[in-house]
Amino acid sequence: YLVFLAEDPSAPAFRGSYRLEGNKIILSDTSSNDPQKLQSGEGSYLFVRTATGVDLRKVQDENAWRAERFEGVWSAAQ
Repeated sequence: YLVFLAEDPSAPAFRGSYRLEGNKIILSDTSSNDPQKLQSGEGSYLFVRTATGVDLRKVQDENAWRAERFEGVWSAAQ
């Protein structure tokens, strides 16, 4: 996956991988534009598709930056 930040939408701030297990997605960051911000550790979220995207509910996340920001409704990119 790619994470773009509003401060610099020209390039992804984080890149990662994910795997699906039923209605759970497990996320892991693999690189960052700022190596000091890269946090290892997986995060798992339950997900439900919505009409416009997905609703994520945190199960657990070892990455503090992601844990503070990923839970909630996400809209599909156009």
